Amino acid sequence: VLYQAGSTEEIIPIELDIERVKRSRELGLLRLGQPLKSFRDHIGDFSIYQAGTPLPYLDSLGPLIKPTKLDTLSQLYVSWFEIPALNLLRAVGFYNYIYGIEMETTESSGYAMALFPADNGIGGAIVMGEGSVPSETGTLVYLNAGKDLAPVLGRVETGGGRIIMEKTLISEDAGYFALIIDTEGNKLALHSKS
Repeated sequence: VLYQAGSTEEIIPIELDIERVKRSRELGLLRLGQPLKSFRDHIGDFSIYQAGTPLPYLDSLGPLIKPTKLDTLSQLYVSWFEIPALNLLRAVGFYNYIYGIEMETTESSGYAMALFPADNGIGGAIVMGEGSVPSETGTLVYLNAGKDLAPVLGRVETGGGRIIMEKTLISEDAGYFALIIDTEGNKLALHSKS
Protein backbone atom coordinates (compact mmCIF):
# COMPACT_ATOMS: atom_id res chain seq x y z
CA VAL A 1 0.00 0.00 0.00
CA LEU A 2 1.54 3.30 -1.09
CA TYR A 3 -1.12 5.49 0.46
CA GLN A 4 -4.26 4.87 2.44
CA ALA A 5 -6.78 7.69 2.67
CA GLY A 6 -8.38 8.66 5.94
CA SER A 7 -12.06 9.33 6.51
CA THR A 8 -11.72 13.12 6.23
CA GLU A 9 -10.98 15.39 3.28
CA GLU A 10 -7.27 15.51 2.44
CA ILE A 11 -5.13 17.79 0.32
CA ILE A 12 -2.23 16.15 -1.49
CA PRO A 13 0.08 18.75 -3.07
CA ILE A 14 1.91 17.70 -6.22
CA GLU A 15 4.37 19.50 -8.44
CA LEU A 16 4.15 19.10 -12.20
CA ASP A 17 6.78 20.07 -14.75
CA ILE A 18 4.36 21.13 -17.48
CA GLU A 19 7.13 21.72 -20.02
CA ARG A 20 8.40 18.16 -19.50
CA VAL A 21 4.88 16.79 -19.86
CA LYS A 22 4.49 18.76 -23.09
CA ARG A 23 7.84 17.45 -24.45
CA SER A 24 6.88 13.88 -23.53
CA ARG A 25 3.56 14.23 -25.31
CA GLU A 26 5.21 15.69 -28.42
CA LEU A 27 8.23 13.35 -28.62
CA GLY A 28 7.11 10.38 -26.55
CA LEU A 29 8.38 9.14 -23.21
CA LEU A 30 12.14 8.62 -23.73
CA ARG A 31 11.21 8.98 -27.42
CA LEU A 32 9.95 5.40 -27.34
CA GLY A 33 6.27 6.02 -27.96
CA GLN A 34 3.77 8.73 -28.64
CA PRO A 35 0.55 7.33 -27.13
CA LEU A 36 -1.63 10.43 -27.53
CA LYS A 37 -0.74 10.75 -31.22
CA SER A 38 -1.22 7.02 -31.71
CA PHE A 39 -4.63 7.31 -30.07
CA ARG A 40 -5.51 10.29 -32.25
CA ASP A 41 -4.44 8.48 -35.42
CA HIS A 42 -6.08 5.20 -34.39
CA ILE A 43 -7.55 2.80 -36.91
CA GLY A 44 -10.28 1.47 -34.63
CA ASP A 45 -13.53 3.18 -33.69
CA PHE A 46 -14.01 4.44 -30.15
CA SER A 47 -17.67 5.22 -29.56
CA ILE A 48 -16.83 8.10 -27.24
CA TYR A 49 -15.28 9.99 -30.19
CA GLN A 50 -17.50 10.60 -33.22
CA ALA A 51 -15.95 10.82 -36.67
CA GLY A 52 -15.26 14.41 -37.67
CA THR A 53 -15.20 15.69 -34.08
CA PRO A 54 -12.53 18.38 -33.74
CA LEU A 55 -9.70 17.41 -31.38
CA PRO A 56 -7.71 20.67 -31.14
CA TYR A 57 -5.38 19.55 -28.36
CA LEU A 58 -4.49 16.22 -29.97
CA ASP A 59 -4.09 17.93 -33.34
CA SER A 60 -1.70 20.49 -31.79
CA LEU A 61 0.79 17.70 -30.97
CA GLY A 62 1.82 17.37 -34.61
CA PRO A 63 2.35 14.20 -36.64
CA LEU A 64 3.61 10.87 -35.36
CA ILE A 65 7.39 10.92 -35.72
CA LYS A 66 9.53 7.81 -35.93
CA PRO A 67 12.71 8.44 -33.90
CA THR A 68 15.80 8.59 -36.08
CA LYS A 69 19.25 7.25 -35.30
CA LEU A 70 20.35 10.70 -34.11
CA ASP A 71 17.49 10.77 -31.59
CA THR A 72 18.92 7.86 -29.60
CA LEU A 73 20.81 8.59 -26.40
CA SER A 74 23.84 6.64 -27.62
CA GLN A 75 24.34 9.23 -30.39
CA LEU A 76 24.73 12.17 -28.01
CA TYR A 77 28.28 13.50 -27.96
CA VAL A 78 28.21 14.74 -24.37
CA SER A 79 27.34 12.23 -21.65
CA TRP A 80 28.42 13.96 -18.40
CA PHE A 81 29.76 17.31 -17.20
CA GLU A 82 31.40 18.60 -14.03
CA ILE A 83 31.50 22.16 -12.77
CA PRO A 84 34.29 22.79 -10.24
CA ALA A 85 33.56 24.63 -6.98
CA LEU A 86 35.53 25.92 -3.97
CA ASN A 87 32.41 26.15 -1.78
CA LEU A 88 29.99 23.32 -2.60
CA LEU A 89 27.20 24.65 -0.39
CA ARG A 90 27.29 28.06 -2.07
CA ALA A 91 27.45 26.53 -5.56
CA VAL A 92 24.58 24.11 -4.86
CA GLY A 93 22.50 26.99 -3.52
CA PHE A 94 23.17 28.96 -6.69
CA TYR A 95 22.20 26.16 -9.12
CA ASN A 96 19.23 25.07 -7.01
CA TYR A 97 18.07 28.67 -7.12
CA ILE A 98 18.53 29.45 -10.80
CA TYR A 99 17.09 26.12 -12.00
CA GLY A 100 14.50 25.58 -9.27
CA ILE A 101 15.89 22.11 -8.48
CA GLU A 102 17.09 20.13 -5.47
CA MET A 103 20.51 18.62 -6.07
CA GLU A 104 21.53 15.39 -4.31
CA THR A 105 24.99 15.57 -2.71
CA THR A 106 27.48 12.76 -2.13
CA GLU A 107 31.09 12.40 -0.97
CA SER A 108 33.64 9.80 -2.04
CA SER A 109 37.44 9.52 -2.02
CA GLY A 110 38.04 13.15 -1.06
CA TYR A 111 35.53 14.55 -3.55
CA ALA A 112 32.14 16.07 -2.84
CA MET A 113 29.58 16.13 -5.62
CA ALA A 114 26.13 17.62 -6.08
CA LEU A 115 24.24 15.90 -8.89
CA PHE A 116 22.01 17.69 -11.35
CA PRO A 117 18.70 15.80 -11.64
CA ALA A 118 18.69 13.84 -14.90
CA ASP A 119 15.96 11.26 -15.45
CA ASN A 120 17.31 10.59 -18.90
CA GLY A 121 19.84 12.09 -21.25
CA ILE A 122 22.88 14.07 -20.14
CA GLY A 123 23.76 14.36 -16.45
CA GLY A 124 26.32 16.37 -14.55
CA ALA A 125 27.52 17.55 -11.17
CA ILE A 126 29.14 20.30 -9.18
CA VAL A 127 32.43 18.89 -7.86
CA MET A 128 34.66 20.02 -4.99
CA GLY A 129 38.01 18.38 -4.30
CA GLU A 130 41.62 18.15 -5.45
CA GLY A 131 42.03 19.36 -9.02
CA SER A 132 38.56 20.93 -9.13
CA VAL A 133 39.50 24.58 -9.51
CA PRO A 134 36.91 27.00 -10.85
CA SER A 135 37.98 29.17 -13.78
CA GLU A 136 36.60 30.42 -17.04
CA THR A 137 38.06 27.30 -18.64
CA GLY A 138 37.43 24.90 -15.73
CA THR A 139 34.35 22.94 -16.79
CA LEU A 140 35.19 19.29 -17.53
CA VAL A 141 33.06 17.84 -20.30
CA TYR A 142 32.69 14.05 -20.61
CA LEU A 143 32.31 13.14 -24.25
CA ASN A 144 30.28 10.07 -25.07
CA ALA A 145 32.68 7.54 -26.62
CA GLY A 146 30.04 4.92 -27.46
CA LYS A 147 29.80 1.42 -26.03
CA ASP A 148 33.55 1.16 -25.24
CA LEU A 149 35.83 4.20 -25.08
CA ALA A 150 38.99 2.19 -25.99
CA PRO A 151 38.77 2.74 -29.80
CA VAL A 152 38.28 6.49 -29.42
CA LEU A 153 41.01 6.70 -26.76
CA GLY A 154 43.32 4.74 -29.05
CA ARG A 155 43.09 7.52 -31.64
CA VAL A 156 43.82 10.42 -29.25
CA GLU A 157 47.62 10.43 -29.51
CA THR A 158 47.72 9.67 -33.23
CA GLY A 159 45.35 12.60 -33.70
CA GLY A 160 47.74 14.95 -31.89
CA GLY A 161 46.30 14.83 -28.37
CA ARG A 162 47.62 13.42 -25.08
CA ILE A 163 46.20 10.84 -22.68
CA ILE A 164 46.55 11.98 -19.08
CA MET A 165 44.49 9.17 -17.47
CA GLU A 166 43.95 5.78 -19.07
CA LYS A 167 40.57 4.05 -19.12
CA THR A 168 39.41 3.89 -15.48
CA LEU A 169 36.36 2.29 -13.87
CA ILE A 170 34.03 4.77 -12.17
CA SER A 171 31.57 2.11 -10.98
CA GLU A 172 29.65 -0.80 -12.50
CA ASP A 173 26.60 1.43 -12.96
CA ALA A 174 28.40 4.57 -14.18
CA GLY A 175 30.92 2.87 -16.48
CA TYR A 176 34.42 4.03 -17.43
CA PHE A 177 36.23 7.27 -18.21
CA ALA A 178 39.62 8.49 -19.42
CA LEU A 179 41.13 11.99 -19.38
CA ILE A 180 42.74 13.54 -22.43
CA ILE A 181 44.25 16.83 -23.59
CA ASP A 182 43.10 17.78 -27.06
CA THR A 183 45.24 19.51 -29.69
CA GLU A 184 44.22 22.92 -28.36
CA GLY A 185 45.17 22.15 -24.75
CA ASN A 186 41.63 21.50 -23.47
CA LYS A 187 41.20 18.84 -20.80
CA LEU A 188 38.28 16.54 -21.64
CA ALA A 189 36.98 13.18 -20.49
CA LEU A 190 35.81 10.28 -22.61
CA HIS A 191 32.99 8.16 -21.17
CA SER A 192 31.49 4.76 -21.96
CA LYS A 193 29.38 2.17 -20.14
CA SER A 194 31.93 -0.60 -20.77
